[in-house]
Amino acid sequence: MAWHLLRKRAAQLPSAAESWELLCAAGPDYMDDGVRPQASHLMLIASSLGPIVAVHASEEPPDASMLAEFVTETCLAPSHGEPRRPARVVTADGVIVTRLATELRPTGVRVQHGATPNAMDAYESLMDHLTRPKVADSLSQADNATVRAYFAAADRFYGSRPWEALAAEKFVAFRLEGRPWRYLSIMGHGGDEYGFAVYDDWLDACRMAYAHLPPYPSELDDGPPDPFSAIDALEGVSLYGLDMASPADAAVIRKLKIRKTWNGQYALVQRFTDQGSVPAINALETYTAVMQVLGERADRARGRKVTSIKAQVDTVHGPVAISYPAKGTEDALPDQHYIIEFGDKLWRRGDSGRFTARATAPHGAKWPHVVSALRTAAKEAGFSDPYLDNLVDPTTGTLIWFGYGAAVEPSPTVGQLATLDGVAIRLGDALEAVTIEPVAEAGAADISASWTETGAVGHGN
Repeated sequence: MAWHLLRKRAAQLPSAAESWELLCAAGPDYMDDGVRPQASHLMLIASSLGPIVAVHASEEPPDASMLAEFVTETCLAPSHGEPRRPARVVTADGVIVTRLATELRPTGVRVQHGATPNAMDAYESLMDHLTRPKVADSLSQADNATVRAYFAAADRFYGSRPWEALAAEKFVAFRLEGRPWRYLSIMGHGGDEYGFAVYDDWLDACRMAYAHLPPYPSELDDGPPDPFSAIDALEGVSLYGLDMASPADAAVIRKLKIRKTWNGQYALVQRFTDQGSVPAINALETYTAVMQVLGERADRARGRKVTSIKAQVDTVHGPVAISYPAKGTEDALPDQHYIIEFGDKLWRRGDSGRFTARATAPHGAKWPHVVSALRTAAKEAGFSDPYLDNLVDPTTGTLIWFGYGAAVEPSPTVGQLATLDGVAIRLGDALEAVTIEPVAEAGAADISASWTETGAVGHGN
């Protein structure tokens, strides 16, 4: 629309009893070609009542005419509130006051020179958000040889297209000596994002696998929950443009003349929490070892599916063990056993009273195997088939397992569940607590179960 028509339309708007603070300042640098940073400029309007009314980025430094047009367009379509004219526009830039007042006179909006504290606060907050790296530092603390080795492994990994050789539903287990087992799943099967996600432990892998399911039936109509609400952190390697890297990491990539990994982007390590992007907890050399092995095995598969990987790679931090497919029992302690107790709402046998159940199981017993053994024993003891098809972490409300049968994976082990503050089976919108306690003496290698009628003689199996 022509400039004179914009001002005419703005002049017809109702006048509001507020001031608009106008600020023009340097914006965040951006990558025009993915390599060279270019400057930008921000125009921002904040109301004297508090909220940001409009913000706009420009490649060129705005002059008074551009700012006048920005103010006029904001009157017609503000991002906060109804279309309106402010009583005045305040700018801290004394050089443009006279020219800006002349440009805005047809709208009936006055211009004055003064402080713009609300606009400055909004600008600083916006710049903090815009300039915060999307990916935390992972390269700048490593020496040049380590960075080059990492990107060489990333080239091999992405070039082998491992999403075509490794199954989407299976996990890779890896462990730097002396550290916990981590679990990764390959990304790329859906054609959207390529790389791999890393879970801090097997329980997190289980939580994420069932995170799309609402924990309570009454929440079914609310749509699927946010999967990332199920875990505290998610790490991994994915593809990013250079402008998404931290300034320090971007400088390393430029200095070493690292070529783009795949699809015009760089493979970068990232870790996300509810606080945003934070440094990874797994060493860069560990990811180098993992990508070397997975890339090599995917290359060797030559279009076939990889069925098994057992490897160990030496690094400066110690050996890294890599296993595929992960079982989730890599941390099992064969000499540790547990007693698992179930409440009386799960068991029915004819017209008799209520029963509680007790099972014993080794540390590495998978939960579906416990469920299967209980069902078999319950049937032999004359009980109706119990509902044991889910397991919930009651402290967070997230599902840890959902299914029917001993083969539903991923599933936690009894020993892993024992590390939680509690677990429960969901019955409708209620939770039936399950307690898991260690046994002092070693037990049998298999799973056993028994039932006790409240106030009556126990029924063993």
